[in-house]
Amino acid sequence: MFRTETESRGAADMREGQLKLIHGLPLFRHLDDKAFAEIIGACRVLDFAPLDVIAVERVMPKDLFILLDGIVENYSERDGKSTTLSLMRPPAAFILAAIVMRRPYLVSVRAISAAKVLAMPLDLFHALFARDPQFALSASQELATRYRDMVKELKNLKTRTAVERLANWILSEAHFAGNKNEFEMMIGKAMLASRLGMTNEHLSRAFAQLRDLGVETSGRHIRITNRIGLESFARPDPLIDGVDT
Repeated sequence: MFRTETESRGAADMREGQLKLIHGLPLFRHLDDKAFAEIIGACRVLDFAPLDVIAVERVMPKDLFILLDGIVENYSERDGKSTTLSLMRPPAAFILAAIVMRRPYLVSVRAISAAKVLAMPLDLFHALFARDPQFALSASQELATRYRDMVKELKNLKTRTAVERLANWILSEAHFAGNKNEFEMMIGKAMLASRLGMTNEHLSRAFAQLRDLGVETSGRHIRITNRIGLESFARPDPLIDGVDT
């Protein structure tokens, strides 16, 4: 479900620490105080509960969405079936290409956890893009980052087996959990299977294969008992698994 306008609030109502967080985002960090104040006066901060839909494919965008907190899923639906394309963590501007080109969304986006999103009006984005070279450069860099993310996703799917994809996903999640050897999955196994391009049955078999490499699971809990062995099998590649900043 969508949040209504009454469930949003102006960014100008945020606390000083939150405003500093927004001003420090890659898209805004080079703006002068006047331009940033203009953005804050026009933007809204939206709060989404898990499974709330933020954007719908085929719909024309009205706002640029920037993820401030939480995790969101990019997905697509066809013939009543939903496929997870990718997951995004903050800070990230999502579906920026649709905003730049004024074209319909190619994917839908929904919250996986409770999420906080900054909504910037499309016309304001284009006004700043046209008159502020530094903002245009920052937006271009954000677009390039999302493009590189897409290429990494494609390489992950095309150059690795299902078990290798799962092994690298586990190592990546362990990194985001503070480089710990135990963590709770943020998503269910059905969504994980879709995210990694496999069926639920293939995912179960892949987890079974990783047991011999030191991966134990119980529900959403994952424990790595042989980090060196898992890394040796997965062979993480910064050109696939690295995060561009």
